[in-house]
Amino acid sequence: MTQKEYDFHCMEWQQLHKEMDEIIKSMRDVIKYIFVFLGATYAFLFSRIDNAATCVPQNLKAATFIPVLLVALSIAGVVFWAFQMSIIRSYLERLEMELAKSDFGWEQHFKSKPKPQQRASWIIWVLLVLGTIGMSLAIFPPVC
Repeated sequence: MTQKEYDFHCMEWQQLHKEMDEIIKSMRDVIKYIFVFLGATYAFLFSRIDNAATCVPQNLKAATFIPVLLVALSIAGVVFWAFQMSIIRSYLERLEMELAKSDFGWEQHFKSKPKPQQRASWIIWVLLVLGTIGMSLAIFPPVC
C-alpha cells in the first residue's frame, strides 16, 4: 500500500467513525423524542376522555392508535440505522486489519465481546411496543 492509499484509508476511517457517531446520536434522539411524543399524545387523549364514562369520543377513536404508529415508525428507523451501522462496522473492521496489519482494533475487539446493550435495547423496544398497544387498547373500548 502506498502512502497516498494509506492516508486515504486513514481519512476514510475517521470519516466513517464520525458517521457512526452521528447514527448513534440519531438513535438516541429517536428514543428520547418517542417518549416525549408518547407522553404528549397520551396527555392529549386522556384530557379528552370523559372520566365519568371512561370512553373516548368518536372523533378520537382512531387517534388512540397514533402512539402505536409512532413506535412502529421509530423501530423502523432504528432498525434501518442499525443495519447501516453493521455495514459500516464490517468495512471499518477490514480497514483496521489492513491499516494495522493485525487483528487488533476497536471493531475487532468489540466484535468478540458480548452485547448486553443490544439485548437491553431489544427488551426496551418490545416493552415499549407492548405497553403502547396495551395502553391504546385500554382507552380504545367504549365510544361516547
